[in-house]
Amino acid sequence: MMQEIGFFLHTPWPNRSVVAALPQHRELAEAMLAYDLIGFQTDQDRANFADLLRNDLRIPSWGSTFRTRAGTCRLATFPIGIDAQDFADRAQKATAHPEVRRLRASLPGSQLIIAVDRIDYSKGLIQRFRAMEKLLTRFPKLKHRLSLLQIAVPFAFDDRSLSLAAARARRSRGRN
Repeated sequence: MMQEIGFFLHTPWPNRSVVAALPQHRELAEAMLAYDLIGFQTDQDRANFADLLRNDLRIPSWGSTFRTRAGTCRLATFPIGIDAQDFADRAQKATAHPEVRRLRASLPGSQLIIAVDRIDYSKGLIQRFRAMEKLLTRFPKLKHRLSLLQIAVPFAFDDRSLSLAAARARRSRGRN
């Protein structure tokens, strides 16, 4: 008995013109169609992939279901997110914590941006530091009114490319 198998894409799927720039974009898309279900985080990502299948690969579809050599493949959206109200409630309660009070006292009159990411080249940590640097260069009055606290969490496994990404991010931080 064959069991159905699904795949969830954790990263955005770009529009057709961007994907078409990859030399083996057709082979990649066709290989993905071996799954019975492909999940995307947003409707736009799903629509981008469907557009590629319909217009570049000319694969017949009925709504979000595509007829493939392997059978059928259904595309669906499965948003990932947090309970925003619960997050806000927890943040409000955290204001009484001594560490939060100490942090706030160290930034009088300043707004704080907090970013939490894994150390991963796809997270754009270096680009985020450069963007902050550009913002503060373009608007110098913000220099002492806006701070960025970047929390970068390593992966559980040791990978040389991730170590290099972490080293690059460390070198780019704190330029201002």
